[in-house]
Formats: sequence, structure tokens, C-alpha cells
Amino acid sequence: MALYTDLGLWYGEQQRPAAQKRDATLAMNSYARFLGQQRGRRQAMDIDVAATKGLGKLASSYAKRGLSSSGIRERGVGEYGAGWQRQQQDVRDAVAQEVAQLDLQDAAAMAEYDSLIQQLNREKERRILEAATSLEKFRPFLGS
Repeated sequence: MALYTDLGLWYGEQQRPAAQKRDATLAMNSYARFLGQQRGRRQAMDIDVAATKGLGKLASSYAKRGLSSSGIRERGVGEYGAGWQRQQQDVRDAVAQEVAQLDLQDAAAMAEYDSLIQQLNREKERRILEAATSLEKFRPFLGS
């Protein structure tokens, strides 16, 4: 049987490591989210630089063939632009998916912590009830 003075001490011993684990997970995910967004911006900039360089080459290749104001050039430039936009959207989608995964991990860490706290509270209530029941045995000796 636990000592009456120990009723609240074990709670902190169980709660602190769980809170530290939760906080470490949230901090790690926050940093990973930051890095993922940075990586996404860098990839988008790289795509923009490459596409901008390629657009000049594409335009000059049509001009060399005498197609600078033709429908073929317009279609080619349109396809080039659409590919550029698809690459940009792919990067944005990858970043959004990574952020969503990290948000899900955050929610799981919070749910795990909340579940543990609820379990600890139930155990604490049980121990208090057990201590009160054992103290009730001493009522006849109190004179009331």
C-alpha cells in the first residue's frame, strides 16, 4: 500500500517524462516543418531560375526557325509554361503533404499525452479512494 504522503508524488514522476516527450515531438516537428517549407521555397526558386533560362532558349530556337510569331511557337511556349506551373504545383503539394503529416504527428503526440494524463488522473482518484477507505477504519478511534 502506498504511503498517504506519496499520493501526489508519483503523478509528477509519470507526468513530467510524458510532457517532455510530447514537447520534444512538437519541437522536432515544428523544426521539420520549417525546414520543409524552406526546402520547398528553395526548390521553387530553382525551378523558376531554370525555367526562366530555358524560356529564353526556347524563344530563340523558334526565332531561328522563323516561327517567332506563329501558332506553333505559342503552343510550345504555352506547354512550357504549363510544365513550369506543374513543377511549381508539385513542389507546393509536396510541402503541403509534409506539413500535413507533421500536423498529424503533432495531433498524435497530444492525444497520447492527453490519454496518459487521463489514465494518471484515474489512478490518482483510485489511490485517493483507497487511502480514504483505509483511513475510514480509524473512525471509531477518533471519538466522533
